[in-house]
Amino acid sequence: MSDTTDTVGVAGDRIRSIIERIERLDEEIKDLMETKKEIFGEAKGEGLDVKVLKEILKLRKQDKDERDERESLLEVYVRAMDAPAPLACPHRTSAREPARYGPAPWDRPSASLKAQEPETWLPATTRACPTSAKAPS
Repeated sequence: MSDTTDTVGVAGDRIRSIIERIERLDEEIKDLMETKKEIFGEAKGEGLDVKVLKEILKLRKQDKDERDERESLLEVYVRAMDAPAPLACPHRTSAREPARYGPAPWDRPSASLKAQEPETWLPATTRACPTSAKAPS
C-alpha cells in the first residue's frame, strides 16, 4: 500500500479533495446568502414588502399545476372559514356565536360533572334550547 492509502484502502488525497470541494461550495453558498440578504434589504429600503417578494419567488418555483392546486385549496379553506356554522340552537343570534357543545359522545363525564345539572355536560343536540323553555306561569 502507498503512503496516501489508509487502512481500509481509501486514498487520503481523494477524501481531502472531496472535503475541500464541499468546503468551497459552503463558502460560496454563504457568500450568495449574504448577497441575497443585501438584495432583500435593498428592496425593503425601497418600500417593497419582503414577505410578498418571497411569496412571489415561492410561486415562481412551482409549476402551473402546483400553483393552481394551491390556489384552489386556499380558496376552499377561506370559504370554509367564512361559511356560517351550523346553528345548534334555533335561537342563536349569530353563526359566529360559539356553540355550546358538551364533551364528545365517546367522552364519559366524571362523577363530579354528572352531579351537576345535565345541561352542563350533555351534548347540545341532546339538550333543549335554553331559550325555548317556557317561563313558569
